[in-house]
Amino acid sequence: MRVVNDYRGHYSDSIERHYRYDLYETESDTDIFLNGQGCIENANLYAEKFHSFTNRVTFNYEQPCAFQDAHSTATVINNSADVMGNFHKIYTICPYSAEWLNNIQGQKRFYPTWVPYPKEKIFERKEDKCFDTLYWGGIHHQNHVDFLTAGDKFNSNFLTLGYDHWPLKRPECKKYITGQNLPRESMWETIRKTKITLGTNLLYLTDDQVSAIKRLPSWSENECFSKLDLKVVPQMKTRPVEAAINRSLILIKKDPWNVIEKWYTPGEDFIYYENKKDLQEKIREISTKWENYEHIVESAYNKTFENYTTEHFFNMIRGG
Repeated sequence: MRVVNDYRGHYSDSIERHYRYDLYETESDTDIFLNGQGCIENANLYAEKFHSFTNRVTFNYEQPCAFQDAHSTATVINNSADVMGNFHKIYTICPYSAEWLNNIQGQKRFYPTWVPYPKEKIFERKEDKCFDTLYWGGIHHQNHVDFLTAGDKFNSNFLTLGYDHWPLKRPECKKYITGQNLPRESMWETIRKTKITLGTNLLYLTDDQVSAIKRLPSWSENECFSKLDLKVVPQMKTRPVEAAINRSLILIKKDPWNVIEKWYTPGEDFIYYENKKDLQEKIREISTKWENYEHIVESAYNKTFENYTTEHFFNMIRGG
């Protein structure tokens, strides 16, 4: 299977930019993996260029973002849904959108899958834990503020692109920043030295975004959009996989979907928290009794190492 990469539309140092699928590719005139959001955004051009290939495969990294973004154009939405049929198989991080699109299009082309971790970047040796908690990302919701304030009595890190990137402008959160716009490998190094990685697998919606979703045909048939009254939709983030393979315990907010359970088992590979009080108590418990939780970290590491690397993903799509 041949590989073409086009990372336009990705962050400057996104995890996808560390993927080395070229290490696994083989010459082929029938099978091609068009990898990267740029391949989806320019799908017509790539489909024309590789029209003779009978198995054009891609990976949609953004779903369900295109469907909930009030600024998405019809072209962006149609590209995400591949309404022109430019690809024969589309792997996606959103299992709900995969089922929805397969049903409304009347054919099975969308396949849910995990977020791969670059096999060549796995650090197998255990690191000493210097930090208690870590959150990396922006401030989109009170849940993210809770990560910072719940851990402020512990040795914690907050890594972010910067205040200008926060949809929820909370100047008081600036004081928690310990790293800004760090290279991804530096973040992974910090994760390896951290007991707990905090996260949610939710996208937080504005009223305009809720309205945009309700303009979509058959939107109510997508389980992803079943809780619009709460102004949230599920999205499997890269953070759980990155925490798991770097031996940091995943402490994640329980939500109506719990999409993480498609790939990891609660209590075995990660731990839920329910609210801020529960979050504070679990941070305290895990941090002070770390030895009681290391088996969960090892389970998540082993599951990721044995199933969810870029090599596993490429072997799956090549064999499929």
